[in-house]
Amino acid sequence: MTLWNRPYTTAELDELQGSSAAGQLGMSFTAIGPDWVEAKLPLHAKTIDEHGNMHGGALSILAETIGSTAATMAIDTSVNRVVGQTLNVYHTHRSSAGPMIARCHNVSINERTHVWRIDIHDADHRLVSFALLTMAVIEAAVALARMTCWDSGRTGALSPAAGQDTASLPRRNACTPKDR
Repeated sequence: MTLWNRPYTTAELDELQGSSAAGQLGMSFTAIGPDWVEAKLPLHAKTIDEHGNMHGGALSILAETIGSTAATMAIDTSVNRVVGQTLNVYHTHRSSAGPMIARCHNVSINERTHVWRIDIHDADHRLVSFALLTMAVIEAAVALARMTCWDSGRTGALSPAAGQDTASLPRRNACTPKDR
C-alpha cells in the first residue's frame, strides 16, 4: 500500500522544481518508496559556507522542498493544497562530503495537518541534519482565493513569473472578506 495519491516519477518531481530555490541549487529527486521520498543536493559553490561545509540554509531548503513535495504527493490536489506551517531544522554535524541525501517520511497525517521528518546524510552516511516540517491542508478553492488577493494581472496565478521582482507587482490595498 502506498501513501501517495497517485503514482509519481522522480523526473516528474524534478520538473516541478523548475526555477525554484531548490532547482537553482541543483536538488534532484533520486527515489520514491511507498511512504518515503529521497532527494540529493550537491556540494558546490552555491551550497557551501565560508568554511567549505554544506550551508545550513541550503539544507533547510532541501528539507522544506522534499517535505512539501511529499505532502503534496499525499493529497488529492484537485480538492486540497498544502502550505507550510513550521520548519524546525537541527544541524548535528558539519560536513563537506557531498552530495547530501535527504529522506522524508511521514510522522503524522490527518485531515488538516501533516507532520514530516526529513533526515539528511552526507556521502559518508553520517546524519548531518534532521528536520520536522508541519504542513496545513487547506481547500484548493480557499488557497486560490487567497492567491488572487495578489493582483498580478494573471487571474489564478500561483506565483510571479520566474525571476520577477515581487516588489514591482501591483497589490490591492487589502483583500476583501469575500476573497478570504
